Amino acid sequence: MDATKRIDDLIILSSRLAEVLEEENRALRGDRPREVAALPEAKTALSRAYETRVLGLKDQEDGLEDVAPALRERLSGLGKKMDGLLAENAK
Repeated sequence: MDATKRIDDLIILSSRLAEVLEEENRALRGDRPREVAALPEAKTALSRAYETRVLGLKDQEDGLEDVAPALRERLSGLGKKMDGLLAENAK
């Protein structure tokens, strides 16, 4: 799989993981434990898929310079968004 495809996959996975975190954070704020309990499986599956893609990128570091800067920036922005959502989630 080429680096651009892996970055595309990471963007999709990051977006979906951010959605799950947002949903979980809303449920936590709203004291809705049943909704919270339904989400760990989705988070785990998305996290594992994300990790697999990242590890694949490490094997292809030479191809990263061929990835469009806009894609790299989008992924970076999603990473920052997830960092914020994870920090909120931890509270």
